[in-house]
Amino acid sequence: MSPSIIYNIFMRDFRKQRKRMLLTLVAILWGTMSIMMLLGFGEGLKVQFMKGTVGLGQGIVIMWGGQTSIAHEGFGKGRRIHLYESDIEYLKKNLPELKEVAGEYIRWSVEIRQDDNILSERINGVFPAYRDMRNMIPEMGGRFINQLDIDLKRRVAFLGDDVKKRLFGDKEAVGETIYIQKMPFKVIGVMKHKVQMNSYQGQDEDVIVIPATTFVSIFGDPYLDNIVYQPHSMDNTKA
Repeated sequence: MSPSIIYNIFMRDFRKQRKRMLLTLVAILWGTMSIMMLLGFGEGLKVQFMKGTVGLGQGIVIMWGGQTSIAHEGFGKGRRIHLYESDIEYLKKNLPELKEVAGEYIRWSVEIRQDDNILSERINGVFPAYRDMRNMIPEMGGRFINQLDIDLKRRVAFLGDDVKKRLFGDKEAVGETIYIQKMPFKVIGVMKHKVQMNSYQGQDEDVIVIPATTFVSIFGDPYLDNIVYQPHSMDNTKA
């Protein structure tokens, strides 16, 4: 059969079945576009989920004291186990598998004032290693708690990005003064916004962080609320 005859037959059938062929073509195009959109949405969701899961920190373990469940060497069960700052040094010295270790003090519903703005917020007393483990990166122009702040018990504060907005709005916060329990604290940094899909004591955007030593001098807490540590290898996080 010659090409011209084949062409004529095709055109004749196309004119008869034009509507059906166009609908078929549209269906194929729409199906292809839908698959591409779903793949793009799925990849975007995957990236967003990965960002959210590391918002709390990557490869970290949070340890609380708890209570004993059995008797041991003369001590009865149900004995309360407290965590101390000395436990941090013990872990660093005796567990070389750990990359970083930091303790954390927590106090809820603390009065915070900035000019006429009064809030009731969560205060965390932490150590410098807390920053990288918990992914609390400061915005440009600010900084996190450092070792000198710890040694000198400085009254300095690092703000979560949302609590900064509630205190200062759109104004610059770094270098300004806030009052914690009626005591002046200089703002040294604001946390860079992050996606955080999990937490253990609330979202980081809502916290005010101060040096652990300053926290103890103000509130007098004898025990750490928890210890955060990060192994060198993710394999070491297995129970």
